[in-house]
Order: sequence, then structure tokens, then C-alpha cells
Amino acid sequence: MKKLFICLLAAMLFITPALADVTLEGTVVATRSAAVLAPAAGVVQDVLVQAGDHVSVGDEVATLQATVTYAEAPGTVKLFGQEGESVATLTSRYGAVLYMAPDQQFTVSASTRNAYDEPENKIIHPGETVYLRCTSNSEHTGVGMVTALSGTSYTVEITQGSFEDGESVYVYRSEDYTATSRIGKGTANYADAVAYTGSETGSVAEIFVADGDHVEAGAPLFSTVESSAYSTELCSTVSGTVASLSVTPGTALEANALVATIYPDEALRLEILADEYDLRSLPVGQSVTLAFGNGLTVQGQVERISGVQYTVESTEEEETDDTVYFPVYVAFQTDGPIACGMTAKVTVGE
Repeated sequence: MKKLFICLLAAMLFITPALADVTLEGTVVATRSAAVLAPAAGVVQDVLVQAGDHVSVGDEVATLQATVTYAEAPGTVKLFGQEGESVATLTSRYGAVLYMAPDQQFTVSASTRNAYDEPENKIIHPGETVYLRCTSNSEHTGVGMVTALSGTSYTVEITQGSFEDGESVYVYRSEDYTATSRIGKGTANYADAVAYTGSETGSVAEIFVADGDHVEAGAPLFSTVESSAYSTELCSTVSGTVASLSVTPGTALEANALVATIYPDEALRLEILADEYDLRSLPVGQSVTLAFGNGLTVQGQVERISGVQYTVESTEEEETDDTVYFPVYVAFQTDGPIACGMTAKVTVGE
């Protein structure tokens, strides 16, 4: 009889309580993190998220500064560059990212040495309107604007009229071409296309025009970013919660510098600290029900039991009870708003 009692006692000790209801508590943790890295050197322009925000794959976390190049005068675009190409490579191969053939195709390189001998005719004002007439063919006339000065020399951009390349012209202040208003003499030259390179380094980030487009002065042509990565966008490669940010606007980044740390959604687990007794109800593969504080209830499954022990010391009525706990990790899937640090009640059984 004594032997039978001992056997029954031993059997009771090894009966698992899996069929009985067991309720525990756990906290959402991330078992790994993902990093958003700067693909190349650059300066941060904007930071578009905050710690705690949820992001999806491809969402912008931050942007790099870009420099926009604008048309200096109206003209027609001849495009060579493409988005993502190195500015240095383009300028080495083509001389520019793009060229602009100006609407006004002639300029006059003039000098005051042939001006009428009056003091005021020796003083040229940038931006002033002048009148042009060919020295050998009086029918070739036009209107221009002084665009540059250098000592006694200046440049006139022809805005109206018809001339030939290399033609000699007089420059007047009076539209009547009176001799006393002559402020110089020069040569009409075909205006070369204007080269636009933007910054001397970095890459082409975005192109705003197409080959053959006609644009007005001030129109944006393209932007460049001071890095070998042409995109100005620093994007998340995972869906998850932003854990921390390592940059602010104005931060100068080296290649592969950390921009942000993200906890991926698929890396979230519920961590339960279970004692030796509760572990019998939580074998790997055990299905459980998770009830979060925000009212969301989902199903989970025990994925892993850590061998790292935790001892929680508690003292009651002068008696010390040292309990050993083991981390149990429960995997779950949900489209609901679940983030690190949230707590949930875990129910095992029906």
C-alpha cells in the first residue's frame, strides 16, 4: 500500500497543468532592430519622423539638402545628365549636366575706346539699354542690354535685331544713332550655349526639364545633392516603430552613418517572466491568448524559452523569498497598434 501511495504522488507531481487556466503578464519587446543608414555623405535637411512613430517600408525618415540650379536666361535645353549620375563624371565627359541655347543668339564684345569724345560716354551702366548699328551695313540694326563690365570693355546682349557672326557694330545710347551718343564699338559674336553644372561634386538628384524644352529665366533646371547617393530621401527598409533618431536638421553625415533605429513589426514579441512552475504550462509551441491594455486580443504561440535566469528578491514579514524566473517569448501577428513597452495578460488554456 505504501508503495502504491508513493507512485500516485509521483504521478501527480508530473501532471502538467496545461489543461487548466493559467494567467500571466508580459511586456512587448523587440528581439532585433533595423538601422536606417546614410548611403553616402551629406547634410540633413529635414527629419520627418519622431521616436515612437510607426513607419512602413519606403517611408521617408529624413532628407538630405539639395541645391537647385535655375535658368539664368530664356532658352532651349540640351540635356546630358540623368538622375543619379555623378556631376564630376558629367562635367568631365560633356562639360555640364545640361546646356541652354539662349533665345538671343548674339552678343557684342565692345569697348569705350571708340566712343564719342564726351566724358559721359566713357561711363557704362550695367543693365542699360543701347542701340546697335553695323559699321558697314546700316540696315543691320538692333537693340541690346549691357550685361557685364571690365575696365573699358563691356558686353552687350542683343535682344532685338539681325546680325552676322563677326560683324562690326557701333553702340549708341540714342535710338537715332546720333554720333554724340556713341559709347563704343564692338564685334557681334554668336552666343555659345550656356553650360550648367550645379555643384562641382555630388550627384544629380532630380531633373525638372526634358531635352528640347524651352524655359524662361528663373525656371528650375535640376537639383544636386552633395553625396554619391543621388536620392535626397533617407527611407526605412522595414515596417516598424522608430526607436530612436541620431540626426537633426543640419547634421553632417558620413557614408553609412546611423540616421535612425527602427523596431521591425515582425521582431515584436511578448516577453513573460515565468517561474519554474509556470514553465510547465508554456512549452514551445503552446498556443496562448494575449489581451492588451488597449482592448486588442490576439492569439500567440510560445516561440522560445531563454536559459537566462532572473531572480526577483521580495521580502514579506521578515521572510525572504528568492524566486527564479525564465524569459518566455511569445510570437504573435496583428494589424493593430502594438508597440514596445505595452503589456498584455496571457491566458493558457480554455
